[in-house]
Amino acid sequence: MLRATVIAHQSVMDELVERMQLAGVLDMETAPFDLPSPSVAPDDERLRRLQEYLADATFVRDFLGRYHVSEQSFGAFVSEKIHLDADEYYSLEADAASLHLYRECEDISAKTATLERERARLVALAADLAPWSPCTCR
Repeated sequence: MLRATVIAHQSVMDELVERMQLAGVLDMETAPFDLPSPSVAPDDERLRRLQEYLADATFVRDFLGRYHVSEQSFGAFVSEKIHLDADEYYSLEADAASLHLYRECEDISAKTATLERERARLVALAADLAPWSPCTCR
């Protein structure tokens, strides 16, 4: 049996363990580690900006996830993706392409919501007018 160590932020640890157990590919046991975390003031401008980027990325992931079913196995989730050192990590910024994608998804979401409301209005109107369908106007 292979052994894997997964390190995650406490705020997502429970969900991560649950998803991995549901996938049935790993036998999980949790062990808390007291790793040092960078200290950032709650009013730090960079923290606020990163939280905005995270919210934008979460919106895009959830929005696009409604319309796409991944054909990749769970192994693709666990596989190694990229390596960043601390300096590279702290210099991460949203690029123009990700901001453009967010704006496009936001626009499509707004248009979809508008069309869904219009459809509901028309369905209700058709139901209200249905009793009048036998009448003929001359």
